[in-house]
Amino acid sequence: MKIARVQVEEGFLDGLDLRLSGGLNTIIGARGTGKTSIVELIRFGLGGASNLSMNQELSDQHAREILGTSGRVTVTLETNDGQSVVCSRSAQEQNPRKSGEYPDPIVFSQTEIETLGKSPSGRLKLIDRFVPENPDKVDEESIHASRISSLTSEISYKTKNLKELEAEWNQLPELRKDLREMESREEAVKESSELMSKNYEDLKSINFRISENSVVEDHLKRILEVSGRRVSSLRELEQEWSKVVNPTTFHDELGPGNQLLADAIDAISVAKDKLSKADKYFRATRAAREADRLVLEDAARSLRVTIERAEAGFGEVSRNAQRLRDKIAQLDSLSALVEQEKRSIAHLQEERSQRLDELTALRSRRFDARTEVAKKLNSKLAPAIKIVVANGDDTERYKAELASQLKGSGLRYSELIGPLSELMEPRELVEWVEANDHQSLADALDVSLDRAVRLISALETVDLGKIASFDIGDTVAFYLRDGADAKPISELSVGQRCTVVLPIVLQITDTVIILDQPEDHIDNAFIAETLIRAIKERAGDSQLLVTTHNANIPVLGESQQVTVLDSDGRRGFVLFSHNLKAGDVVDAISSLMEGGKQAFDARAKFYEGEG
Repeated sequence: MKIARVQVEEGFLDGLDLRLSGGLNTIIGARGTGKTSIVELIRFGLGGASNLSMNQELSDQHAREILGTSGRVTVTLETNDGQSVVCSRSAQEQNPRKSGEYPDPIVFSQTEIETLGKSPSGRLKLIDRFVPENPDKVDEESIHASRISSLTSEISYKTKNLKELEAEWNQLPELRKDLREMESREEAVKESSELMSKNYEDLKSINFRISENSVVEDHLKRILEVSGRRVSSLRELEQEWSKVVNPTTFHDELGPGNQLLADAIDAISVAKDKLSKADKYFRATRAAREADRLVLEDAARSLRVTIERAEAGFGEVSRNAQRLRDKIAQLDSLSALVEQEKRSIAHLQEERSQRLDELTALRSRRFDARTEVAKKLNSKLAPAIKIVVANGDDTERYKAELASQLKGSGLRYSELIGPLSELMEPRELVEWVEANDHQSLADALDVSLDRAVRLISALETVDLGKIASFDIGDTVAFYLRDGADAKPISELSVGQRCTVVLPIVLQITDTVIILDQPEDHIDNAFIAETLIRAIKERAGDSQLLVTTHNANIPVLGESQQVTVLDSDGRRGFVLFSHNLKAGDVVDAISSLMEGGKQAFDARAKFYEGEG
């Protein structure tokens, strides 16, 4: 693909109509003639171009100032199969209008090249630019991460519910002990009067039926707590989608999607109706049970009064015993719920484990692809430049996430964040929290058991779903050989950083690259020995557009087209645009550019040597 034409209406470059060739295009001219303006207008007209750009908002503002209030830039691209794609954007439009799709050109100002090298995320983006794009893999990672987050949240909810159920269930031994004592007292009262035996047996039978009723009522209560929420959720979902689905507002081509939504709403409506009927049934059943219980309790009350008249104190003993029986019966019924909840949690954890394994494999393949890119770039750029990719080494974001989650917990978490992020992966941390494995955590962090308990208690209240699938990203390091040493980019000067990044950027051959005055802060030796070589190697593969003040770039780089800009103070314009060998181009380079004559002399000596 190449940029074939750039047209501007109104503003400082009003009337510009620049046609470009393949290979290396250079734009030269005195300062203030609009070289950078053309770069920013191309970027603006294409909608920002490269995702490697670090200053999108600032660039858009610059372009709008060049165009004025009502100006427009139009960029015509030519694809590899000869098709034209036209992109047009006015100063007032948020996005360009385009006639087709195209690979985004990469546009860099000098400052962006420097920033890209310093930024860890920028270096990673640059390496990823060489990784073959695979949207399916990106979507697959996102799907796994989303499902893992959802599963973890559900596990957290069910674990909390299980703890509450087990806390109730654990009361059973003490309650049974109390009941045995109470029943012993009941038996003593009963035996004191044979006349009360029948009344006692009748009361015992009624109490048994009351206990049975109590279990059913408790189960119905739990069902209705869930049922009411689900019916409300479906009703809200149906109402929200119904607002969206309106056949009169859809274009014909959206008809199939509209129909799918309509079918989905019908299905929601059917489910809502069935749930509503089930809810109504359970409520009616519960009401009937409550009515039965009232009748039974009245009968039991009457019998207790009769017995009480004969045996003082029997009523209180009997009532206490019955309360214990009711509670024990309810808790006995929880055993099935406890086991069911345990099985459900185990199933969710198994699915999450499989998802995490698959997500880890995807991220491992992503690392392998980045490593392969680094290997290929190192083979081309060695020994001057070295690239190293480290797997899952970007713990800073993980630290920030943990700090954000634990903020307000009351713990002195700041001193724990480093060890947490470095010693255990998110997956391992979440599993220990869910298992209440205080000892493992204490051993790993080398802290007291009490502190590990408090840390797990704090983590139980955070969004574990967000932590479980957290991506501790890869890191990319750039090095420049300086004598016998390979210095990391963080220790390099501005010019040295550009010396590292520019050759890497120029290895990208699948799209257009636009560089705005790349020679700033770089010495002529690097331009002549390294940058020119990279430019010439790339020019045969794809288009490169460079604005420059340095004559070495167009001359030694053998520019296919040189565009000379001029200005009358109010407007910038193209003076001419010719092949490098044209006489007016030679004169312009010699008079306007730094090292013009020396560049042509160097080129002549080079070709004499070749001969």
